[in-house]
Amino acid sequence: MAQLAERAGMAEDDIECIEEGGTAPTVPLLRLLAAALDADVRLTPGHDVGSLWFEAHAA
Repeated sequence: MAQLAERAGMAEDDIECIEEGGTAPTVPLLRLLAAALDADVRLTPGHDVGSLWFEAHAA
C-alpha cells in the first residue's frame, strides 16, 4: 500500500479509505491509480466487485 500511495502521490490513509469502501472512487481517481500500477482500469456495467479491475500492461 505504501508503494501505491507514493506512486499515486497520495497518503496511505487515502488508499486505505478507498480499499475499505469509505471513498467512492471517481474515474479520474481510478485513472490515477491505474497509472500508478502501470495498468489499465477496466469497467463493466454493474455495481458488484467484479465490475471494476486493473489489468497490468504487458511487459
